Amino acid sequence: MRVFRDETDLSAAPEGWTLIQTALAESRYFLFLASREAAVSKWVTREINYWFANRSSAEFLIVLTDGNIVWSDDRVDFDWDLSNALRKALAGKFKREPFWVDLRWTVTQQDLNLRHPQFLTAVARLAAPIRGLEVDELISEDRRQHKRNIWMAGVAIATTITLGAIAFWQFQAKLAATDRERDQRVLASVADAYRVLYLDPLQAADEAHRALEIKRTPEAEEALSMALKVAQYRRENRAEEAQLTGAGAGYLMERWREGGIFSKLRRDGRYALVASERGKDGPNPPGTVYLIRLDTLRTKELAPGTQARGRRLEYMGFSRSGEEIFVARQFYLDIYDTKGDLIKSVQLEYHAKPTHLIAGMFGSYVLVGDTVGHIMLADTVSPNRPQLKGGRHRDAALLVESNKKGTRAIVVFESGRADLVVLDNLKSPAQHEIANANVIFAAFSESAMSGRFLTTTKDGKVDIWDFEDVKLKRRASLSHGKMSVGIAGFSKDEQRVISLGNDGTFRLWDAITGRLIASKP
Repeated sequence: MRVFRDETDLSAAPEGWTLIQTALAESRYFLFLASREAAVSKWVTREINYWFANRSSAEFLIVLTDGNIVWSDDRVDFDWDLSNALRKALAGKFKREPFWVDLRWTVTQQDLNLRHPQFLTAVARLAAPIRGLEVDELISEDRRQHKRNIWMAGVAIATTITLGAIAFWQFQAKLAATDRERDQRVLASVADAYRVLYLDPLQAADEAHRALEIKRTPEAEEALSMALKVAQYRRENRAEEAQLTGAGAGYLMERWREGGIFSKLRRDGRYALVASERGKDGPNPPGTVYLIRLDTLRTKELAPGTQARGRRLEYMGFSRSGEEIFVARQFYLDIYDTKGDLIKSVQLEYHAKPTHLIAGMFGSYVLVGDTVGHIMLADTVSPNRPQLKGGRHRDAALLVESNKKGTRAIVVFESGRADLVVLDNLKSPAQHEIANANVIFAAFSESAMSGRFLTTTKDGKVDIWDFEDVKLKRRASLSHGKMSVGIAGFSKDEQRVISLGNDGTFRLWDAITGRLIASKP
């Protein structure tokens, strides 16, 4: 969820109105901070008039920060003799008393966060209509904390982003003039941390720590704590999924007992896949996959293609971009869009064990792994056979990560081996061994042009690699500790590496020099 906050001094920069118009046109909700100062602003009137000329009053939410708002049931309008926090531009715009939240009491509060019951309730009241949920669903601690609850992402994103917007306003009101520039940099980093919290919690941790480096504030501490908590959930979920994708008699959903469900969340937390019960020893029932859009709770069954119908469910997941959904049933792959519509069905090459890992789309190709170590690049628009054959490690591929440009992929196997797959030429891909043991995780830099990536190991190492001139080079080896490093990643500028150990330890490194910047037990 993106929040646009107008900080433009339109009296000094009237050309800013074009920016405001664009933001209003692209917004789903108008969150109006009502005050006596806003009530006399001609620019506020202009924004309100634009909104009601183009949008509905149902998406206009009012937060009272100063002054008074009084509704008259007799007039079916505000009592304009007593309401000094609103512009007359709102006269006659509502057929009944509109939704509004009173935050005037916050002026006397020194510490506002989601642990404050009254503030939590106010934030939840704002988040509920935006999310289409009940208030009690948003403030239920059990629902927010349970790591396997598929509603967590929708609820937490709404509350934390709304908290970021309102806490930003509340905190800025207390800034001293001499500290304003520094404090605004802190707030910008905190806002960036919340913006990427569920898309990349490790990057969110880096942004929160950058804020702490500028100035130690409760908001920055809270953002770092939240980022590490979400990263820990992500690490635990990935570890649980790896246990389900092992080799041998217990591969993938063989370990998923009758009566259980299996779920996956898209990287940004907007969609979830849920698989229903599947037969323990055979295809009866074969398993059904449902797609849930978490902001609207719209649910759709992903109907199998003709060839896959009735076959045993082996895999479901999202592509790296999140725009494609893959469902594999034995040797048949169905590809869907995020509306739940079937795009195409593909028959993959037969092997001793069924397909269980789909890395993503590379042009018209999909990169596929199975339970005996085969890696295949299969064309989805022609009968071309997979380009990578082999099964060189003879163990299951547990993780496949690709870079943003779609020219590189790392495959991590159950044995701890790891390979780099080079996809510059999709008709002639290359395969390079990175390590032959101990690797448990891998990730690329988010830069589209960079070839840099990292791997983590069972013995607490984080290795940084480059692939240049057809040569694989290890640039640095960082020692996180004695415990396995479950997940790690680069900062958005590639200058830092963030790692999270399986024991919950947090490390932040300088990616160039290898210097340890910060650690948390």
